[in-house]
Amino acid sequence: MVDSVEHGGDLVTFRVRAKAGDAACPECRRRSSRVHARYQRQLADLPLGGRQVQIIVRVRRFKCANPRCAQSTFSGQIPGLTTPFARAPGR
Repeated sequence: MVDSVEHGGDLVTFRVRAKAGDAACPECRRRSSRVHARYQRQLADLPLGGRQVQIIVRVRRFKCANPRCAQSTFSGQIPGLTTPFARAPGR
């Protein structure tokens, strides 16, 4: 979901967040809606009309719902936009 688009000078900033209320654990694939924390990620995209593009993503960390899973918390991803540790959107 796009929360806002800001533009000034040679920079366009998109502020986005996931709409889904839950996410699948990358280890055990069990879905969880229990939010552990929130943080922001900053991605750089290809230029748009000669302006730099910055995407600020509000990310949620979830607590895995499976007590036997080795992955206690994990970050929710936005398909087609974010992947773990990437600094640019997936193509």
